[in-house]
Amino acid sequence: PTAADAPTVFAPSPTANEPTIIAPPPAAPAEPPTAADAPTVFAPSPAIEGPTIVELPSAADAEPPVIETPAIVTPPPDAPAEPPHPPVAQTSSAPVVADISAERARLEALLAAHRETVAQYEQMAARYPAGSVPAFILAGLDAARAELAKTEADLAALPSGPDPAEVARLEGLLTAHRETVAQYEQMAARYPAGSVPTFILAGLDAARAELAKTEAELAALLGNAPTPAPAAVAHPAAPTPIGTPVSILPAPEACLVLADGSEITLAPGRSEYIIGREDPVSNIFPEIDLTPYGGELGGVSRQHAKIVHIGNQWSIVDLNSTNHTRVNGQRIEPQMPTPISDGTKLQFGRLVATFHVKS
Repeated sequence: PTAADAPTVFAPSPTANEPTIIAPPPAAPAEPPTAADAPTVFAPSPAIEGPTIVELPSAADAEPPVIETPAIVTPPPDAPAEPPHPPVAQTSSAPVVADISAERARLEALLAAHRETVAQYEQMAARYPAGSVPAFILAGLDAARAELAKTEADLAALPSGPDPAEVARLEGLLTAHRETVAQYEQMAARYPAGSVPTFILAGLDAARAELAKTEAELAALLGNAPTPAPAAVAHPAAPTPIGTPVSILPAPEACLVLADGSEITLAPGRSEYIIGREDPVSNIFPEIDLTPYGGELGGVSRQHAKIVHIGNQWSIVDLNSTNHTRVNGQRIEPQMPTPISDGTKLQFGRLVATFHVKS
C-alpha cells in the first residue's frame, strides 16, 4: 500500500500525561509489477469479431515444389564409349577329366573288351539257323553293340590335344630306354660273333621293343612321326678286346608267306621290322603293312609285333597287341622276345603267315 493509504495517527500534545505513541515509519513504496509478472490477456481485435481467418497465398505466389532428378553425367566428346560388359558364361555341369591320357587308355581297354564280347555273341548267333537264334542271345548282342558304340563316341569326344603330363612321362621313359639299350649293346659287343649269351640277346630285344613302343606312343600322342633317337649315352664298361667283332650284324634277306601265297619281303640290312597297319592320321608307317592283306578285318593292330635280328638269331616280340601274337600256335607274352627260324608259323590276330629265311 502506498503512503496515501496508511491511516493517519494524531499524536497527543506533549504536555498530556498520556503515553507517547511512536508512529511507524511509512512503508517503502512497493515496486510496480513488471511486464513479465503480468498475465497475458488476449484481447480480440476491435475491428474483427469472430474466428481468425488465415489467408493462404495464391497459386501464382506459391513456390513450385522441388523435384530431385538423377544426375546425368555426359562424357567428354573425346572419351571412348565404355564397351558393354560381356554376358556371364554359364558353367557346364559336365565332369572335367583331370588326366586325359588315363581316360583315353581306359576307354581303349573298354573298346577292346566290348569288341571281343560282340565277336563272341556273333559266334553264338552264327550256330543257329536263320530265324532260330534265341531271343536272349539277340538281346545280348544288341546290348553289346550299343555299349561298343557308346564307348566309341566317348573316346571320340575326348580332347584331341596331348596331355602335358603324359608327354613328360613318355619323354622321361624314352631317355631311360635309350640308356638301357646302349648298355645292352655294350655288353653284347664284348663277345665274338655268334657267342653272345641268350639272356643278353633277350634283354636287348626287350629293351629295343620297349624303346620302339614308347617312341610310337609319344609320336601318336603328339601327332607326328617318331623322332630319331639321339646318340647313345656313354657308360663306363670293361674295354672290348681289340679285334673282337661286333655281334650286331645286318639281317639277311627273309620274307613272310601268307596263307593265300602272298609274299612280303623283309628288306635286307635292317635289324628291326615293325608289323602292323599303316595309319597316316597317327603317322604310323610299319615296315610290314598288313592292311592290303586283310589286316584290319583280321584283327591286326597298328603296331602289332616286331621281328628282330641280332647276331645270327631271329626273334619276334608282341607289342601289346589287342588280338595277340602266336608262334607255331602258341600265344606269346607281350614284350618277351621269342626265337623264330625258317619255317616258323606266325599268327597276328587271325592273319597267319610263315617265316622264311632266304639263303
